Amino acid sequence: RANERAEDLLGLTPAEMRGRSYDEPSWRIWDENHDPVTPADHPVSTVLETGDSVVGFRHGITRPDGTDRWLSSNCVPVLDEQGSISRVVVTLADVTQLSEQARRLERRRDELESELAEVLDRVSDGFYALDDQFRFTYLNDHAEELLDLSESAVIGRKIDATTPLT
Repeated sequence: RANERAEDLLGLTPAEMRGRSYDEPSWRIWDENHDPVTPADHPVSTVLETGDSVVGFRHGITRPDGTDRWLSSNCVPVLDEQGSISRVVVTLADVTQLSEQARRLERRRDELESELAEVLDRVSDGFYALDDQFRFTYLNDHAEELLDLSESAVIGRKIDATTPLT
């Protein structure tokens, strides 16, 4: 069974929803890497196998009209009098806009990080960056030469006046 909102999100009519199981091959469901979600990896399968709820399962779905949506699914078991799973209730939330916004922000962050690294590598002085815990987060080539350190050896290490870096 499905309500009108589920039919709308999935792009199916009530007749198309009737009798359709969660693991039917016609579902085009994919994960955040755009790999197909197999029936074994489907959150309903997880609930049926473990009896545990699955909350916030993010996935894409290609609707019959060819449009894609990002959904967040919650799946919870419903038990019968004997304590066995009689059904699984699934709630869906459309997170398409949030997912697209997150991808845009990630791309912009990557662009800014790349631009910053380019600028810092052009600086003729030695330059390093620390986080709020005084751990190295960046060394340019000149700082590596001046300190006789490699970036990979110190990234994540905390500056400590009593401990030499080398």
